[in-house]
Amino acid sequence: MQLEKSLPYFMAASFKIGEISPSTLLTPDDSYRALGYFFGTIGEYQDAVAYLKKALHYSAAGSNKRATLLDNLGLYYLQARDTAIAYGYLKEAETLAEAQKDELRLAKVKGNLGQIALGKGLLDSAMAYVEEDIRLSQLVNDGANVCFAGVLKAKIYAAQQNWPALQKTLEWLRSILPTIRYKTEVWIETEKLKVLLAAQLGDKYMELDARRSLSILQDSIDFGENFHAIQRTKIQVAKERFLNERKISSLKMDQQKTLRIMFIIIICLLLVISCIAYIDSRRKQRIRYSRYERKVLAFRMEKLLLDQKLERTNRTMDSYLKYLEEKNRQIEGLQTEIKRINLSKSAYIEEKNGKLRQVLYSHVMTDEHWRKFKQLFEEKFPSYYGQMRRDFSDLSEKSIRFIVLQKLGLSSHETANVLGVSLEAVKKYNQRLRKRFGEEYETVMELIS
Repeated sequence: MQLEKSLPYFMAASFKIGEISPSTLLTPDDSYRALGYFFGTIGEYQDAVAYLKKALHYSAAGSNKRATLLDNLGLYYLQARDTAIAYGYLKEAETLAEAQKDELRLAKVKGNLGQIALGKGLLDSAMAYVEEDIRLSQLVNDGANVCFAGVLKAKIYAAQQNWPALQKTLEWLRSILPTIRYKTEVWIETEKLKVLLAAQLGDKYMELDARRSLSILQDSIDFGENFHAIQRTKIQVAKERFLNERKISSLKMDQQKTLRIMFIIIICLLLVISCIAYIDSRRKQRIRYSRYERKVLAFRMEKLLLDQKLERTNRTMDSYLKYLEEKNRQIEGLQTEIKRINLSKSAYIEEKNGKLRQVLYSHVMTDEHWRKFKQLFEEKFPSYYGQMRRDFSDLSEKSIRFIVLQKLGLSSHETANVLGVSLEAVKKYNQRLRKRFGEEYETVMELIS
């Protein structure tokens, strides 16, 4: 009845303890240990081991509780037929119990080690463990443990086929059984061994008496309150687990459904945002292209008007110099605009089309422009070319063009713009002329007055 009454509390505790952090528990080792013993009592060894391992993690090193936990872990693994792991835990418990001089715990550990040895057929080792179990149990006056060890000793004699020793041990057990608790389980084991002994001795009356006693004892177990309580508890545990798993499964399904809906909403929002961003990007791109085309058109119109103005005016050197001055202003404006665009988000437009650079290159003095300019120059300075060719016959047309522009008052920067070269190139060309003509360089530059 106590198991049934405690079931709801232990089940609730097992569910709740899985949802909280161990650091929030006042005594995590005691909490996990209690759950481990409960599940071990009803035969749920897997859960029992899991909780006892957690209790072991939080137990103090070298404490009595730790030795008990190790012993019970070994026992549950033994009952689950995993003797290798059981042996490891039991040997650790044995060492700790010996260090603590805990005779009762050491006795129980010895008995459990004896069961492992018996299962492996190591009968001498099993007997040594059991003898030590009985000695220590008698030392602390624990009759129940003495009886359990006595049953194990009788089983070892049966395995050795030492029938006289088995008979003597069974008689000894019958003499002390009335003085202990939990004697029903021990009675059943002794009667089973008595049936085996009677069969070996050929004693029909002993066998019949043992079987009758065994039947009565078995009925008391099968129909006893404890048996039914354990069975009902197991059913209730299974039911509680099923309900809890179904609840968890339902929650997971709801979470997955919610996540799917959220995922769809996020995808839709991303698509909408992407479309808006794309439309906005295209709109801004069209605006940039429109502004760019307007700039190109403005610079082209400005150049066209300047060229037309030159055509309409009287072609004189003064008008051409004004033309060159205005051309330089337009070139500088173009260069400034190209630099600005290259540093802006519209850089790709100029890089792809290059229309502003085309306008810039159209300002460069071509051979045709130079021919017309030279005609005006010769009209104003009729003796210049003759003297230049006579005194400096090796001057190229390119050099003469450079010298004339410089002499007419154009700065190095303006000369570079008109010729379509860099300022650095103009400076280097000037240096080369100085180096080439030496002292005659100044004479060349002074021919025009």
